[in-house]
Amino acid sequence: MEKIFDFGVDLLLPMFSSTILKSIDIVQAQQQPPYSDGLYYMEISKESKNHTGILFKKIFNLMIDPVFTNLFRSNAFYSNPDCSKFSMTQIDQSYKKYSEQIEAIYPGYFIDDNFLVVNKNDLQIDLNSLRDFFLSTDLVNYETLKANFIGTQTRFLMPTKELGVTYTSFPRSGNTFLRKYFETITGIATGSDMVMKFSLNVALQYAGFKGEGIVDNRVWINKTHFPYRLPYDHSYETGIILCCVRNPLDVFVSQLLQICTMCHNQDINEDFTQYPEWALHVNQEVMIWKKWHQYWIDMAQKQEVPILFFRFEDLLLDAQSTLSEIFSFALRVKDIKGTFIEQRIIEVINSGSKGNTLYKPRQGGINKNKDKYTESQMKYIMDNLEDLLNFFGYTDHQGVKNDFEFFTYGENASQESSDKFEGFRKLNEQTWNYLMNNPEKAASSKMTINQGKEGFSMIKEKNIFQFFPVFEKSSIRKAQTNKKIYDPQQSQKQSNHQQNIKNQNQCQHESDMKQQ
Repeated sequence: MEKIFDFGVDLLLPMFSSTILKSIDIVQAQQQPPYSDGLYYMEISKESKNHTGILFKKIFNLMIDPVFTNLFRSNAFYSNPDCSKFSMTQIDQSYKKYSEQIEAIYPGYFIDDNFLVVNKNDLQIDLNSLRDFFLSTDLVNYETLKANFIGTQTRFLMPTKELGVTYTSFPRSGNTFLRKYFETITGIATGSDMVMKFSLNVALQYAGFKGEGIVDNRVWINKTHFPYRLPYDHSYETGIILCCVRNPLDVFVSQLLQICTMCHNQDINEDFTQYPEWALHVNQEVMIWKKWHQYWIDMAQKQEVPILFFRFEDLLLDAQSTLSEIFSFALRVKDIKGTFIEQRIIEVINSGSKGNTLYKPRQGGINKNKDKYTESQMKYIMDNLEDLLNFFGYTDHQGVKNDFEFFTYGENASQESSDKFEGFRKLNEQTWNYLMNNPEKAASSKMTINQGKEGFSMIKEKNIFQFFPVFEKSSIRKAQTNKKIYDPQQSQKQSNHQQNIKNQNQCQHESDMKQQ
């Protein structure tokens, strides 16, 4: 199937490529001054559809992103540092072409034929030595030993036969936020099962995730959304699983905003709750969210592979305790008090934003989106998710002061559901007992992620085609800046200069396409 998809992209590449490049040029030429700002993917897509024949409009919705990504990776145009804006010309020094940006972000690494980041001359880390370092209590020599493992950028592991750790979450549950914690604390690149054929995945390479698209033994912790299956995700084996959950009220909003913006960190001007697609989105996602979380609960109860549940909200309110439990579980030890890994956790938390300079998520928080839902939508969510909302402790509970009481059932609460309150803690305790009392059996357990047809398809479950209209009627909320006075003479000089650069870029691109 992937080969058929690639063939389709190659077949449509010449026609759609010229449409996309022409569209970027048209919109930038209309700016005041011309070519003075980059364009969001959304703006490029909208203009491109104005230059697409009626016969191709429907297929264009499906193919524009992979074709756009192909052009971008072929250095056909520039992007800003966070890969959210694109330009036919180099607006300033921060705008670079794909290969230039990757080289700047990852010195000592290069891009291979599959557009994966590959080690060129950087140090590789032995996993067993790294584990020994993490569990050492020789705090006197901590700084000296740390220099052997923690560098100025994340590194890959030496080849190993040991199965790694999987970090799974429902899409938009804070996955990337915690992933950056993993990398900063361990110094090791995290992997992911995504393919580098879509712009949102390439944007994560720009965000500092050099292991994006890699699931082999070069990485220790792999990110996935399994059993939520995305097109062409990679299959791999894992020995232990970390499962992050988040208040669905925040998840559903974040999901729709990503569909609207095709960005990881942007918002829109419009009130999306007035879109008919918002109601459709809520109705669909409630059942998908239920299906996804029940899958992992069932897997944890089978104890075929160790699975630890934790809440994104706990990470925000008490990062040290939450990260300590996560790393204890990943390292298969009950307590990390007094160890180097505890010291690393404390250091990274204390460094604040300094420890996470590349990835800047959309403004999130805890239960900030309840006002986006109508009374009937809240009832629908609470009726269908009562068991799971209790299980993860997102409800009121008699005699318990709950910081995460996002759903109040009161006297309407089902006793059967109430009995499951914070059931994830009991299930975690059972898993811990299994891990500690059966270390050999637990060490040999494994699970295959994305095996065959297991899981459920995003395209089929979500019916993503119904959401194309939100992209058309949304606009990116741009930051307020001081407007410059428009100088026609200066503008003409800049326009001439930019036109010369654009012509050079077009010639280079045509040459590159012929070589391909």
